[in-house]
Amino acid sequence: MTRRLGRRKVGHLTRPGYRAGNSAAGNEHAKRTGATWVDNDWQKTKDNVDINSHWPQPRHEGFLPKDDHRTWADLTWDEVKELETPDGYRVRTMEQAFEDAKAHGQRVEAEAKFQCTVEDCLRLALLARKVFGRGWRAFVWVKTLTTLTGGYAAAVMRLHAASFAGFVTLLLVRLRARFRRRFSPYIDYVRGSHVPNRLIRNPKEKR
Repeated sequence: MTRRLGRRKVGHLTRPGYRAGNSAAGNEHAKRTGATWVDNDWQKTKDNVDINSHWPQPRHEGFLPKDDHRTWADLTWDEVKELETPDGYRVRTMEQAFEDAKAHGQRVEAEAKFQCTVEDCLRLALLARKVFGRGWRAFVWVKTLTTLTGGYAAAVMRLHAASFAGFVTLLLVRLRARFRRRFSPYIDYVRGSHVPNRLIRNPKEKR
């Protein structure tokens, strides 16, 4: 069943740039502001290491020169871990992001920024279980936007993979996305003011 997610304070530091929110500074900011959840963007490297970064191209955050158009998927983890922005930020793995969240008493909304597969989501689930233990599903959710490449259909595919791996899933609705049918059973929650009430399933309805 799909439900509209109620109010939740999520730490999402965006200055200077998303690199701050995807670092230990983001966890510190969330703690200071009383947020019990943190927004951590999820990408992967060429050799399938899950990393915590927003933009697909490192140059957007200063990890590479502006004329270098390579993506995270073009780089190995050995290459990525050597990168540093002019203001001193480095890229965390998602495992490190989970560990920082746990140390600050926080839970994680892992935002899929690429077309993740079941294999990708199972790998992330193993990391979540490693850090948070048997109750990991309550501590790490997977969410995605309707505005990424492929729109709503691609977003459903990402959340389908995440649901298969055992995650609670969250769809972020942006820019008045148009829905022609009821939400997929793989979407547990939605967030966004543009979601028509008629598309929200009855909480008593079986999934």
